Amino acid sequence: VYTHRATMANAITNGSWMHVAGTVDGSGNMTLYINGVSVATATGVAPDVGVRTNHFIGRSNWPDGAFDGAVDDFLITNGAMSADSIARLAQP
Repeated sequence: VYTHRATMANAITNGSWMHVAGTVDGSGNMTLYINGVSVATATGVAPDVGVRTNHFIGRSNWPDGAFDGAVDDFLITNGAMSADSIARLAQP
């Protein structure tokens, strides 16, 4: 069970399209990228391989409300992407 929860003040700019990416490697090293730039890191628990039933886009597992916006070009990979790959994806 994933129990790590972090917050970052002013991470989202209201009214603007943003490229947001997050990576988690096999050791639990997590990185959050906004517009291709690393803005936060943490170490947690790498997700176990298995069947999951509670995946959400635009809402949280916690009671902190739904995302009031739009999501475009959602991508899940089978490994952590490099910082260079994420920066290329973030280019307009």
